[in-house]
Amino acid sequence: MHKHPYQGLYAPALIAAMCVAGLLGPDVKLADLRGLVWRRPIAGCVLALALVSLAGLPPAVGFIGKLYIFSALGQAAAWPHLAAAVFGAAIAVFYYARFATQLFCAGEATIAASPRGDQIVLCLTGGLILGLGLYPEPLIALVQGALLK
Repeated sequence: MHKHPYQGLYAPALIAAMCVAGLLGPDVKLADLRGLVWRRPIAGCVLALALVSLAGLPPAVGFIGKLYIFSALGQAAAWPHLAAAVFGAAIAVFYYARFATQLFCAGEATIAASPRGDQIVLCLTGGLILGLGLYPEPLIALVQGALLK
């Protein structure tokens, strides 16, 4: 199977989500996400950004990834695959929205401390998710250069 360079656009979101999962512990349930933005603001906000990116919504970098995937399928005239990808993307929006809404629900007002290293990784991944989503030109040039090789 041919690997496309834009598949890596989801890496910051996956790293952010895994970092937050690590902070929350091994037995996390959906209810544990309730009010995370209020308990751990950095972790909650970055996880929200990661979910938006994984869902492929703007302004996150995952939107650029979805755009490239849909474009490649359209250029290849792979219409059944494109239809399946669009359908899957629509399902993903509803799936990730379930988790994202829990982050902003009313919860504990007590802010829990996070290790400094986790905060740095979360800030970097959050910055990449949002920064590359808002200003994708350098990333687009990199992807196009890789496709030409």
